[in-house]
Amino acid sequence: MENNNKLQDNKVLPTGEDLGGAEKQEFNITVYTENQIGLLSRIAIIFTRRKINIDSLNTSPSEIESIHRFNIVINESEEVVRKLTRQIENRWRY
Repeated sequence: MENNNKLQDNKVLPTGEDLGGAEKQEFNITVYTENQIGLLSRIAIIFTRRKINIDSLNTSPSEIESIHRFNIVINESEEVVRKLTRQIENRWRY
């Protein structure tokens, strides 16, 4: 996790609320999953519903055959990222 101290006072927070001064940082989220039709869209919807901007998105095959890797970079508070990753984990739990 890389700390990014470029938070601006006039920036709109993703929920439209004050998060108690939670400092935003750059986070790299990596998701490993089987390749399925529409998977990228379903992942993007999770971010869209929370009004979180994706700064960078990269998909590629992983070292494991038939498994793909999604690298997603966002600039958010740690609390928001924890909730987001829990939702992604619960969504694709077998």
